[in-house]
Amino acid sequence: MNNNTLELLAPAGSMAGLKAVIAAGADAVYIGGARFSARAFADNPEEEDLLAAIDYAHLRGVRMYLTVNTLIKEAELEEMLAFVRPYVLHGIDGILVQDWGALVALHERYPTLPLHASTQMTVTGPESARLLKAYGVTRVVPAREMSLEELKMIHDESGLEVEAFIHGALCYCYSGQCLMSSLIGGRSGNRGRCAQPCRLSYGVERQNEERNSGKKSGKKGTKGDRRSQTISGRLLSPRDLCTLDQLPGLVESGVISYKIEGRMKQPAYAAGVVSVYRRYLDLYQQDPAHFAVREEDRQLLFDLFNREGFTDGYLTRHNGRDMMAMKETRPEGNHNEAVYAEMKRRYVDREKEVPVTGEAQVQLGIPMSLTLTTADGRVSYRAEGPVPEMATGAPLSADRIERQLAKTGGTGFIVTGMSVTADPNVFVPMGQLNALRREAAAGLAAAILAPFRRGEAEICLESPDQEMPADAKASPVSMRRLTVGLRRTCSEASLKADSAATDQYESTLPVLTASCETDEQFDTLVTLSAISRIYYPAALFSLKNEAEQRRIITKAHEGGKAIFLGLAHVERPVDGAFVDHFLPDEEALLQMGIDGFLVRSFETLARLVNRGLQAFVTADASLYTWNHQAASFLRQLGIGELTAPVELNRRELCRMAGTYTEMALYGRQALMVSAQCVKKNTTGCTGQWGFTALTDRTDRQLLVKNECAFCYNVIYNSVPLALFNDAADWRKTGICAWRLMFTDERAAACRQITEKAEAALRAGIRFENGAAFTRGHYGRGVE
Repeated sequence: MNNNTLELLAPAGSMAGLKAVIAAGADAVYIGGARFSARAFADNPEEEDLLAAIDYAHLRGVRMYLTVNTLIKEAELEEMLAFVRPYVLHGIDGILVQDWGALVALHERYPTLPLHASTQMTVTGPESARLLKAYGVTRVVPAREMSLEELKMIHDESGLEVEAFIHGALCYCYSGQCLMSSLIGGRSGNRGRCAQPCRLSYGVERQNEERNSGKKSGKKGTKGDRRSQTISGRLLSPRDLCTLDQLPGLVESGVISYKIEGRMKQPAYAAGVVSVYRRYLDLYQQDPAHFAVREEDRQLLFDLFNREGFTDGYLTRHNGRDMMAMKETRPEGNHNEAVYAEMKRRYVDREKEVPVTGEAQVQLGIPMSLTLTTADGRVSYRAEGPVPEMATGAPLSADRIERQLAKTGGTGFIVTGMSVTADPNVFVPMGQLNALRREAAAGLAAAILAPFRRGEAEICLESPDQEMPADAKASPVSMRRLTVGLRRTCSEASLKADSAATDQYESTLPVLTASCETDEQFDTLVTLSAISRIYYPAALFSLKNEAEQRRIITKAHEGGKAIFLGLAHVERPVDGAFVDHFLPDEEALLQMGIDGFLVRSFETLARLVNRGLQAFVTADASLYTWNHQAASFLRQLGIGELTAPVELNRRELCRMAGTYTEMALYGRQALMVSAQCVKKNTTGCTGQWGFTALTDRTDRQLLVKNECAFCYNVIYNSVPLALFNDAADWRKTGICAWRLMFTDERAAACRQITEKAEAALRAGIRFENGAAFTRGHYGRGVE
């Protein structure tokens, strides 16, 4: 393999793309197969072609990584393991994974296989990265939103290799947390089918207060007249990433693999980008003191593709309007056809050949031979042919033999030097020389590829249990805790021993829980007897002084409710200073009376597990458990309560019966979590928590929560989920708690919706939902 310390990792959406980026200088290539890839619409090769692609790369000293970076359904786990098997045996260098269940299954089946945590896993800190090491993960691809400081922290504290995106398209949402395409259009980004609704136009209303002085009208001044102005454009469309100038900082941060996005783009684009970054990675490694980017290379990247120019991303900033392509008139971007043609000529229309030297012996009385050796001298192969004949006519000269044996076209090799030892009166038919050359080339290729092959002994042949393992299912204790108002007062031992609780267990199911965003909602919920647990937002809690915080806890408990803090959707190392200053640590919160935590971020989950607080964690739907292996992953960490994933349908949830303890019954579902801020980028940052309305091209309004405490946005669906008429399915799914998720509802609406939910769950009453609600994926699911 190549010996570059820093790996330039290029995309390949096809065989043509693979060959082009290798010709342009890639050290490694990532590619998807026919299934389970996050680019389902790329020209992904079928098995035979992908096996050939692995060999093509390895012959040229280039590493090959396979993307299995989608979420895997329960019925697909064994199919996925069988799908990757031929590539593992053939020598794939690693597999990129999003799904925790896939991670666990792959590590169990192929224990020597290096696994890479995809950016789709939303790793945003060292705690989550460290946790993955035990499952065969050797490399992590953190979220694109990470700063240089955070990348260094992940590298230094986890001990894992760090791979970072350096060029190409940016998602508006944290990768792996986007459900916009899925819930609005039915095409799931978690299944590689994103329709990119973020590239469309949206509008935001800005309120302007104009004071009429009355000078022209002759009237006295009036009170402020509030008028709205619509700011519209591609408000969710980031510019493409370009980090040429940031390469020194990335190197100093410990990044080892430099990843270019672009499996859906043309081979000429990917090859052109690779050629530029190849030049500057080499320059920095050879002469860092004189690292400088030439303007003509910036222009080349600009001509290859841009959206209203470029951004260097989040490496040195948290967000900003200058990172966005809000005025771009072409959502598909811009490129220069002449530059494409030139890149095609340089890299697409030619293939990289492997330099070798040859040594031939063509002498009377002994079998002729040809030895081919790689340029680095590490691998050789000697082929033998028939014994040459005495020439009866014109003999075959050494020059003629050399020319014939050097014709290695189609083999992937190019002969850079050939020595021939030949008797002066020897003759060999051209067919025999050609056969000798073919055998030598094939033998050398096999010798180069042999070390990559894996044997059957490296595979654990035990199949995953067809029956769902016990550790994937919710324990009766975890289920029963949901029926107990104050979970923290009931230890596991007491629950097991409490026969009364056991007798009443079935009669108390199902239960209602509720999440709130405002104090008005909280004050209403604590008065409703149907609600057994309230999830209170940690960001709002942090704005209170200690006395106010204690009053909130006491109020919930006096109302017979357990109170959990709903923690951040995304936790990052940079949030630590804020949390430490405004919010007590979790142990102190528990001592104050908080009963547990609704955890939405992988980093938060890992941090609480590492601190021994897993018993107080309820995993939200954003911590994906689409299959029993993923559920086992969390249960083995000590997480008892799991929220059902948003994208599974009724049939798939029934297949996972007994796994999930809670599911959303009502509420606006989160479509995106973004480090960007709609309000800041349109009307300016106020630093105040609140909601903004985002209007799409069909005049639907998407609610945007400004989570200023942690500086991110949550974009919600325009219509709330309502599964009141499906509530009776709880017995089939085994889900015993149903959550009402309140966002901007006022007190009266909270009360009315809770009453409706109770009627549906307890009495089986059906309601006419109408167009103002959606069933989400409960009826349809995702492909």
